[in-house]
Amino acid sequence: MHRIMSIERRTNPKFRAWVAGLVTLLVVCSGAAVALTGAASAQTAAPVRGPSAAPPATVASATPSDALPCAYVTDTICVSAATTTEPDIVPSDGQFTSAVEPANSTSILLDVKSEKPLNGTTPILSGVNANVALNVSATLWNGDQYYSPFDGTVWHSATAQDYVGPLSPTQTNNNQTYPWWYQVEFAAKSTLGTPIFQAGMSISWSIAISVNVSNQETHNSSPTYHFTYAGAWPSSPYPGSAQFVGAAAFGQDVAVRVVPTTPNWNDSLQLNLRTTTADATVNASIENARVLLSETTPNGTPLLSTVIAYAPASGSLGVQSANITIPATFNLDPNSTVEYSIAASDYWGDTVVSAPSIYIVGGNGSFQSTYFADALNATASPGVIETPYSTAVSTIGPGVPVNVTVASIDPQTALNTVEALYVVDLPQINSGSQGTVVFHRTNSTSFWGTIPAMPVGAVVGFELLAWDFHSTLLTSSVTVYSVESFSTVVPTVPVNGTFFYVGVYDAGAQSWLNDASYSIVAQSGFIRSVGTTTDGLAYPNATGQRYYPLVVPAGVTYNITVTPAGKPSEAVSIDFTPSHVPSGHFELANGPTWSVVQEGDLLIFYLNSTAVAPSSASPATNVMEIATIAGLAVAAVTVIPLVAWWSQIQRRREEEVKRVTL
Repeated sequence: MHRIMSIERRTNPKFRAWVAGLVTLLVVCSGAAVALTGAASAQTAAPVRGPSAAPPATVASATPSDALPCAYVTDTICVSAATTTEPDIVPSDGQFTSAVEPANSTSILLDVKSEKPLNGTTPILSGVNANVALNVSATLWNGDQYYSPFDGTVWHSATAQDYVGPLSPTQTNNNQTYPWWYQVEFAAKSTLGTPIFQAGMSISWSIAISVNVSNQETHNSSPTYHFTYAGAWPSSPYPGSAQFVGAAAFGQDVAVRVVPTTPNWNDSLQLNLRTTTADATVNASIENARVLLSETTPNGTPLLSTVIAYAPASGSLGVQSANITIPATFNLDPNSTVEYSIAASDYWGDTVVSAPSIYIVGGNGSFQSTYFADALNATASPGVIETPYSTAVSTIGPGVPVNVTVASIDPQTALNTVEALYVVDLPQINSGSQGTVVFHRTNSTSFWGTIPAMPVGAVVGFELLAWDFHSTLLTSSVTVYSVESFSTVVPTVPVNGTFFYVGVYDAGAQSWLNDASYSIVAQSGFIRSVGTTTDGLAYPNATGQRYYPLVVPAGVTYNITVTPAGKPSEAVSIDFTPSHVPSGHFELANGPTWSVVQEGDLLIFYLNSTAVAPSSASPATNVMEIATIAGLAVAAVTVIPLVAWWSQIQRRREEEVKRVTL
């Protein structure tokens, strides 16, 4: 019986209930598999339009003069794609299954080409005796029959007639071998606008021919050909599905990365779901996913269970990657057992479920060695950490922070706290400082922290401190690295250019001022460099690059203003006209509580102190007096060795040990 079947008659997998889908999956995966080939044979065993022509031992494709591949229907009839732009679902010569997987939103025209007319004097356009008809049976991705000869729902056409034709000679390209052409169509939508075929649907199709000769109906049928619509998971766990692979379906449809692989106490578990290469060939994507999770104590007592869901943004057509987090609340009981399965659906609602995964929540453990390098792996970016006991010193660019990661080598040894103690030496002003970086927790066995960016010429040393949950402290060897000097960053200063440093010193506190604001502005305004000091040091820098040195024009007057942090009323401002190579040792300006001294290419703002008494002598005669009072004359030529700072580091380390352990 001829029938046009609306898609509403069948259950659309897009709207199948989650729970029903998961239950069905578990039942199917545990049941016996039914061979797909047997189901396919059963479908084609009951033709809809007359007796089915048995395929010849070797199907020889007829080749019309238009040269489009044409599959066997009878000895005088073949079928081909209507144009070269159509998805070519017609199998190649001698084959019955096409590898082409079209989208279910695409209509596909086929040309039935014949040596003789097929429609007679009184064409029959529909019904069981239609001269030309497309017979289509279909199976869903989940193995359910959709269009079937067993319930009379074989699909033929979206309109009231099964075919159109014959086409005109112009439409047939004046084909002389097969001059009689008729068209049938795999329509994407019904006359109501609803989809006729679904993603992942396996199609079996044939061409039926009915010819009336002298009131005698002759019925012939092509072999049954096959193709699959794209868009659904390429593998299915359901017997009866053309994509059936059993329990292997999830792994072939979805790739999963788990971090960490062996969670410890208070660890979150990150599940990254990704589509596979096979998914890409059929345009399958992740529409939503769920983790079905339960936890029990070591003696089997249930602790908790839940479903953790992921869903992409509204209106999304699915994604290629999705992240689901099993929160740390599931990993608060050492030695408890966590079991989870992942259910992932494609855009059309087809769901695959992973086999259960089980892990035991690890205890906190303790360091298995008293040596840092044997128990912990420390890495840095840039790579300033050399191999243990190496004396090499790395060099990095100005303004580059150093990101350090410390991870336990033993995955069962959790880290409680990680810190970095660092010291900085700025040879331009003989300034040194120290600092502590408290690391951030990535997971139970990995922490990260960042040593701040530094200016040109800085020398930095740091050591890493790590504690386990038994308050055991391991300390790394010292890592030393340097920041490129100005002469390395700028090998040649143009003859009309110059460069200089600004130092800000608080005489009352006897320390270099950190985070003091400064501005260096040319009188014409075309140069404007602003920022804050680092351990008392500043210099002209590029816009947006705090530590990258900027060569400025020589012989130009610059207004330099320095303001101690939080003390705008104590701002000091001077004018300075540098030469190509600034030189000399003298006072530039002074006030009641400040003075500014030039020491070669370094300008020292000496604040919070009685100014040097004015002198009638030339500035050069005051060099020794100023140097004695300020104690800074040697700053430009003397560098405190970095090792001198490690006594301070030792004191800081002792303080940190007390803080952490108490």
